[in-house]
Amino acid sequence: MEMPTGFVEAEAHGFYIITRPAYYKNALEVAARDPEKLLADEPTHQATGPMQGRGPRLELPGEGGETIILKRQLRGGLYRRLMGDVFKDNYQSVADIFISETAWKKGVPVALLAFAMSAPAGPGRLTRYRRAYVASIKLQGARSLMEWLATPIAKSQRRAVIDAAAHAINRAHDRGFKHGDLNLGNILVVRSAQGDYSAWLIDLQHSTMGGSLRFDPRLDNLVRLYRSAEKWTPATSTEERRRRFSDIVRFLRAYTDREPGQVRRYIEGFSRHRASLLFHRLGWKATGSNKVRPRSTAPTER
Repeated sequence: MEMPTGFVEAEAHGFYIITRPAYYKNALEVAARDPEKLLADEPTHQATGPMQGRGPRLELPGEGGETIILKRQLRGGLYRRLMGDVFKDNYQSVADIFISETAWKKGVPVALLAFAMSAPAGPGRLTRYRRAYVASIKLQGARSLMEWLATPIAKSQRRAVIDAAAHAINRAHDRGFKHGDLNLGNILVVRSAQGDYSAWLIDLQHSTMGGSLRFDPRLDNLVRLYRSAEKWTPATSTEERRRRFSDIVRFLRAYTDREPGQVRRYIEGFSRHRASLLFHRLGWKATGSNKVRPRSTAPTER
């Protein structure tokens, strides 16, 4: 596989590593100490809410004075139930590096990664599979979209946060990027010292790049985002339902650059997925997977 521009590859302490040169020493140190042990032994930040199940994350000092966030690459869905958190080869285990660099160079606001690494998953037949880890560069002051929306803030600030998220997702879609798991926890919003808001996309596993997205894949991504809001911040009162609808309209206006026809088209698209949402709600209730947990203290990343 062709190495992304600006990265180097190495092998050390049983790990295959792809890293930015500036983080080469960090990657070697993590490999020498074994990231699995680091995540198990050191104080970690366990993600909650829509990030629940993503596993612990550990903050480490970077070579340039910034902070990097180390986490294990986890699989989702049926594959994880069958195979656990293992990958078939090195490319699969470090694919986030490739998709994030490709997206970043096309102007998509995605997480910047410092390095990725993988090692055999275990003895015997497990040596054919890989366990994988990735380290991203922390974006100071960022909070997930879920945290912003779950916190009492001024209406003007809430609107600015929603607009920032909508503009970021629209920019991604215009450039052909479709997030593999777009939810309220995978969008980080940061307020600058000047009072401006910007949003960034993280956790890019299963994301894809291509030409500018047509309506259906855009709608599919936005429905997934809406579903995460229904799952983790359900509207249980008339006032909350009104605010939810107001947030949706606000988001779609920003996403479509205030084109009324497009806003109506997406709202109609959401309506067509009501039956699917009902089945998801039944599944969440049966498994208890939408129970509200303590607020996340997971570190933010860029």
